[in-house]
Amino acid sequence: MDLLDYFAAYVGTSTWYSVLSTYSHVVNGVKTSIPPSGKAVFKGRYMYKPNGVKLTITDTDIFNALAFNFNSKTNPLPIDSDGGIYCIMFRGDFTYAGWNDPTYAYGYCGYHTVLSFPGGSVKVAVVGDPSTSTPQNNGCIGYGFSPLANNDLGADSMVTTYAHELIEIITDYDGNTWYRDTDGQENADICNFDFQTSANSNIQVGGKRFLVQAQFQPGVGCVFKKQANSAGSKPSPRPVAQPTISPAFSFELTYHDDGLVITDGSLTGPVYLHNIYLGELGAATTHLMDYFARHVGNTDWYKVLTSYYHYSPSFGQQFVSNYTEFAGNYSIYPAQRSMVLNETDIETLLVTAISSGNLSADSMGVYTVMFRGDFTVSFRGKLWLRDWCSFHGAFLAEPLGLVVKYAVIGDPSTVAADQRGLAAGCQPVSGRPTANGDLGADSMVTGYAQQLAQTVTDSQSNAWYSESDGKEVAVPVKGTSGPASRFTDYQQGAWYSDLNGKEVGSACEGDFGPGFSLGSQNSNVQFGDKRFLVQSLWQRGVGCTMRRRA
Repeated sequence: MDLLDYFAAYVGTSTWYSVLSTYSHVVNGVKTSIPPSGKAVFKGRYMYKPNGVKLTITDTDIFNALAFNFNSKTNPLPIDSDGGIYCIMFRGDFTYAGWNDPTYAYGYCGYHTVLSFPGGSVKVAVVGDPSTSTPQNNGCIGYGFSPLANNDLGADSMVTTYAHELIEIITDYDGNTWYRDTDGQENADICNFDFQTSANSNIQVGGKRFLVQAQFQPGVGCVFKKQANSAGSKPSPRPVAQPTISPAFSFELTYHDDGLVITDGSLTGPVYLHNIYLGELGAATTHLMDYFARHVGNTDWYKVLTSYYHYSPSFGQQFVSNYTEFAGNYSIYPAQRSMVLNETDIETLLVTAISSGNLSADSMGVYTVMFRGDFTVSFRGKLWLRDWCSFHGAFLAEPLGLVVKYAVIGDPSTVAADQRGLAAGCQPVSGRPTANGDLGADSMVTGYAQQLAQTVTDSQSNAWYSESDGKEVAVPVKGTSGPASRFTDYQQGAWYSDLNGKEVGSACEGDFGPGFSLGSQNSNVQFGDKRFLVQSLWQRGVGCTMRRRA
């Protein structure tokens, strides 16, 4: 048995693992210690080999590795949404943004997340082999100890990271259960690099020695085995609690009843992305927008949204899925080159396209309408370019029995000459080459990303009102969103700030990540094989971030 499989098979029998029994979940008022059995059971190993030589991997490859084994005809991997933990381990000569990279703003040795598949959501840890990386980063390899307990630099190092992610998944798989209020750190983060030894191992697992870090026991501190409890600082359990407002922020996003893309109590399926092109935008532009839609899901950036949930009395908290699927595109060519449109006209175009079968009627879909810059488009009397760059909304298409969630974005590169000054306000990068050399598409991607994130977490776009006076916000500001027409009072609820009405995207307006400079850079993420510029997203209790943080 390989060393990592051996650790997985026997870690549940160790005294170190017993510390986890000091944590609990509360469901329907019933407190249950975790893990319920006090043990961990190794269920086997599976392999995934990407086609060809692939030295750069993305979040999509992590997803595909699981999907490949779930869908195997000969030896399918069972989908275990309850107690299953899936650890994906990869060779260190693969390049994975941020992994084992001390120069990267969010460098890490491993991470954990939740991925959603048609058969259910699963808890996932990702760990790389730092001994096979070039160059080697001592922050992830050996953790300063040499030689290591089993004389396998790669496996011994990975065990240390594996153990860290394992205990965090068990106690805080959703990022909203057990963590420290003051800084959001999970039980392993609190004791990071705390080995309490000068030797190359500190616990016995089965018949072998391993090096793992201490873990935090509530009321005690960093320990290697369960201790008698005493007063002390501890992480706080938050099984269904509202997020707290950090003293570092002047506002926070809070949940208002309902409003996610999927409102049937299930977030296990994908969010389907439909691209609609109004007018001739050009093959290069439509190709790039379709490419972005195909690759935005299952990325570090999109994972920030998985910290948000839909709540219903029947199902409790159902967290946003990390999976999106491109559902195709549809082009509409108006008879006249230049048109004057408002939100009602756009909604009518969508209903007609769905009724005719050109677009599928999709209750879990986001319909993004992109138009040529020589169109005149208004939203509640406010004009594109002058007052806004993009917006999202929703309306009840009664003949279809469907709530249609949509976003609207214009191409600022195709405006008339007298509008170019205003168009610059909707072009994050101007006066120099954009990431993909397409000013229109690269600019629209930034708006597309923001409105997608806000549609997923605040799809009805109607939850904009003041807690103090009950008034709804009537008009969006430039670059952000407002309430959808004809939908102002329909199924109120979603995620936004009570203080200022900001959503997950507009809360980070103009923030492209730490150290990023619009004056010298033109991209900050890689989706698939292409680079894009997207703004940060607001993570509850953390602030603006480009990836989900503990």
